[in-house]
Amino acid sequence: MDPGMIEEKIRTYIMKELMHDHAQMELKRDVSLIDGGIIDSLGLFKLVSFIEEEFRITVEPHEVRTDNFETLAVVTDLVRKKLDQRSAGP
Repeated sequence: MDPGMIEEKIRTYIMKELMHDHAQMELKRDVSLIDGGIIDSLGLFKLVSFIEEEFRITVEPHEVRTDNFETLAVVTDLVRKKLDQRSAGP
């Protein structure tokens, strides 16, 4: 899947489902999601659930760390890597 498409799906989800307090803010790819107050711990788990469902990948418990969900660009990279691993097989 194209990285731009991955990023746009994630951006759309975050803006629709998690940015209620920041509705007027544009979500740029390098804005801090956590430090910027866009997502909290509950939002992080909602985002993980969305990613797993939307992209049919598994985010392992040890991967649910703030550094893997710091910005839209970082989240997109994580998803892209997981998709690449899945297509490469065992």
